[in-house]
Amino acid sequence: MDPVNMSAGGSGGTPDVASAKSGLPGVGELFSGAWRIFRERWLLLIGVGILPWIIGAVLFIGTGIATAGVNFYGSGSTGINAGVVSVLLLTIPIVIVLSAVSGAAQVFIAANEQRVTFGEAFRWGFSRVLPLIGLGVLQILILCAALIPGLVVTAIIAFALGFNFGTLDGAGAVFMILFFLMLVLVLILLVLIGIRLLFAMPLVALKESAVLESFRKSWRLTGGRFWPLLGRVLVAFLVGLVINMILGFIPIVGSLAQVVISAYFMVYFVLLFRATQRAAGASPVMPATPIVPAAS
Repeated sequence: MDPVNMSAGGSGGTPDVASAKSGLPGVGELFSGAWRIFRERWLLLIGVGILPWIIGAVLFIGTGIATAGVNFYGSGSTGINAGVVSVLLLTIPIVIVLSAVSGAAQVFIAANEQRVTFGEAFRWGFSRVLPLIGLGVLQILILCAALIPGLVVTAIIAFALGFNFGTLDGAGAVFMILFFLMLVLVLILLVLIGIRLLFAMPLVALKESAVLESFRKSWRLTGGRFWPLLGRVLVAFLVGLVINMILGFIPIVGSLAQVVISAYFMVYFVLLFRATQRAAGASPVMPATPIVPAAS
């Protein structure tokens, strides 16, 4: 079986009722399919995934050395602060760019039916840097737009009740209750938007959509599948969180484990994306590489 072309019950088992209704593979099928692909391509996936970590670590160490040098030659705290700020201003954009390259390259590796080389993966990743950064900026703006109304309403209520943050009188208790309810509503809204726009990133990374068009396509792909997708994303998130919490206490191993876990769940995410495309009747367009011919 082609591991990328999974479908409900595609691994030979009988799909459960929820999977059959949504047209998506079950969580177990996604985990096992992701493991098959990861086991075959782990070196590529981890290799491209660890790049931002290595560069970030090198720049961080460089910042420490530069700061120590400034301090040694007696430039004072002003010189140290200026040096740290200047290095951070250089480091942050580099890490953002390399993260975009790494993410696009991992999606590219996981989505291809056949193996690709490091060079092909990195070339593909670099070609998607600007669209993915633009996508990230728009997603942040959308999330901020969802948060602002709640903050404004909360501020208006606090002002109307004459709420004093130093006391918790009757008005304060009412405000805290309303504030909690507002947080719950905002969280629900963020989850809804997050799931409906879940596949904008792979659509852009695989050149299947322009940035703005990816929002519309993702909204259409996830239509009628909100709960099945939320369940599969939530299970993956909790599993990854537990593993990170367990291994995070081990120096160095925890950081390396995070790279491996991120690479594995990127494969999981790509499988979920492809399965959703098929369930929605969309035709996945594989990246045109020397290994995989361009779709006709």
